Amino acid sequence: MKTLKRFFTKISQPCLAYLAVAQMLLFASKTDAQSLAGYLGAPCTLETYADIMSPCTANNYIFLQYNFGTGKSYSNWTLKVKAKGDFTNAKHSVPVEYVSLRFNRVSTGNPSASAMGVSSNPLPLSTSDVTVINRSPAPLNSYTEHVFDMILQGGNHLLVEPGTYSTTITFSVVDDRNKTVASKDFLISFVINYNNSCSGISLGSYSGNQVSFSTLNELMAGKTAQEYLTVQYGASNSTCQGWSLKVRALGSFSNGSYQIEPEHVMLRFNRVSSGGPSASAIGVSTNPVALSTSDVTLIDHSQAGFQKTYTTHTFDMIVEGGNHLLTASNGAYSAYLLFTLYNENNQIVSETQVRAIFQVQSTMNYSFTLLLQNTADQVSLAFNTTSDIVNGISLTKLNGLKITGYSPYQVIVKTSSEGYSSGSSSYILPAEVIKLEVTPPAGYADIACYTHNLSPTGQVFISNPMSSSTYQVVQYNLRYFTDPLDSRIVSVPEGTYSSNVLFIIVPQ
Repeated sequence: MKTLKRFFTKISQPCLAYLAVAQMLLFASKTDAQSLAGYLGAPCTLETYADIMSPCTANNYIFLQYNFGTGKSYSNWTLKVKAKGDFTNAKHSVPVEYVSLRFNRVSTGNPSASAMGVSSNPLPLSTSDVTVINRSPAPLNSYTEHVFDMILQGGNHLLVEPGTYSTTITFSVVDDRNKTVASKDFLISFVINYNNSCSGISLGSYSGNQVSFSTLNELMAGKTAQEYLTVQYGASNSTCQGWSLKVRALGSFSNGSYQIEPEHVMLRFNRVSSGGPSASAIGVSTNPVALSTSDVTLIDHSQAGFQKTYTTHTFDMIVEGGNHLLTASNGAYSAYLLFTLYNENNQIVSETQVRAIFQVQSTMNYSFTLLLQNTADQVSLAFNTTSDIVNGISLTKLNGLKITGYSPYQVIVKTSSEGYSSGSSSYILPAEVIKLEVTPPAGYADIACYTHNLSPTGQVFISNPMSSSTYQVVQYNLRYFTDPLDSRIVSVPEGTYSSNVLFIIVPQ
């Protein structure tokens, strides 16, 4: 027994000392520990399209608890929050900046909201730190609970796949030395139960009666084919709100030998001929839209989804009149148009092609001939010296234009492009830097001739109202010239710049 007692006495002192140290460390840890905790309330849940388009506020959504013991007090402290990423349901996402937090109240503890100087303005979340409470003058030294609302901005960005969209946010308390003393993560979310699926929708299209141009007035004024194109939507009971309809031309309108650019043809929404929603519910514009080889929008983010399984829309086709038709050879001009249905997120749902056609069948017998002669079909203006730029240059083609006509006429002149281009430079010299002066022979005072800057827009240079025999064959002088010290020429890179100039004769 003595031996055992002696052994116990020897080992008991170190054990007691060890326990005493352990108790002291545990006590110090409790005194120094500062932590954040909390829990969540009910999130926003969106059930209808109206819910999607309206803001949603989850009141009393985040309960943030400060467990700051009395052993240490923090003054000039700051509360920050940061999101780790966008809200996602694993397949789709909603940008985090559409969600804001708003300080609601101090539900337990102190200091008060006014003592902290906290604002109740909504703060959009970000993947960078956002300051919620900035250097509070009131110390934080006890158990406190703050309540925050979460505000979800409504709009088209929520027309996504149904599901629970979540992200993690981190609250951090920072002391006056910008050192983080406590932090807490929350997995926050909102729920979308509204299904805006556009899957299964198909497009179809067809064209109607063609327009034909035969007279001068028609060629100059243009024509409209009412309800020429029809687009059909097979909706398959899909809602698909926020959809858009776009169209693009797959090339120019061509008769095989002559082309007319698609921007001279426009489409205009006419009506909903069957199905729904109505035009007013869609919010569709009836302004004409010029075609292009890139997508142009006919219906932009419909304000209403499809109501029935089958819907049809009709569109007018407007062919613009002008010089592009005057110079066109007879024939059927056609181009394929590609209609594309997009969902709210600008993703392609369905496509359809249709061939659009109009006819040029001019029956006018002008009995005119127009001839560029005496090298007037080749015009070369050379700037070789500083004097050429300072004083301008001029080139005359005597009797360069010969016209034979047995009735009154006009001559329209235009460039084939916006300006003169060079193979050695990307610079475009505007067409207007060169002027053209047309003069009739002596003794032909009844013929009006004009001087204009050249332009891609046709202008009248000759107006001959006479049909008598002496006016049936007339030769005109052509003078091309530039203005002195034209700044557009001074700054042009060196090179050879060219364009075509078109002379068009039409009856007067």
